[in-house]
Amino acid sequence: NEPGNELEIARYIALNPTKAKMCELPEDYPWSSYGATIGLYPADPIVDIDSALAPANGSRRKYRAYVEETDPRLRRK
Repeated sequence: NEPGNELEIARYIALNPTKAKMCELPEDYPWSSYGATIGLYPADPIVDIDSALAPANGSRRKYRAYVEETDPRLRRK
């Protein structure tokens, strides 16, 4: 893991269930912390939401926008 890749890794993990056609939206996959991380569901006590959001400067909005951005050129900005 190179410094600065944390958001890309989180994005990859969050989108795996949608790419595998297990759900339509990443927040709909019940075994993922993505929905809680973006504030849609209560946090699981084993998930450190603050650490998950740290690469996005603690912003749920920025985290979600990064995961949902399909253009890699815009994600690198």
